[in-house]
Amino acid sequence: AASACPATPTANASRPTTRTACSRSACPSECINLRLSGTAKRRIEQAASVEGTTVSAFIVSSALESAEKTVRQHETIALAREDAMRFFEALSDSPLQNDRLRAALEEHTRRVDSR
Repeated sequence: AASACPATPTANASRPTTRTACSRSACPSECINLRLSGTAKRRIEQAASVEGTTVSAFIVSSALESAEKTVRQHETIALAREDAMRFFEALSDSPLQNDRLRAALEEHTRRVDSR
């Protein structure tokens, strides 16, 4: 469930967003306000309706999905097998290699399946 807060905007054919009162403890504590075109707003309302959820829950879900994808893309380095082997060879051929680095490389080789 995206939100249990009764004050979350809800989709309604006659009034796209409505609010009801709730206690602060039942609602999420953070807020983001945004401005968008009427066309974008109507499209988001339509998508939320198709998904059977509130506009707020739809926006939060969509934004979090996009945020996770963006963060994953920036946190992950994908190397082809040949490039990965070249990288680890460069590390292992380094004159600065010590016992701790050698142990880390052995541990990596043991744990990681390079494709």
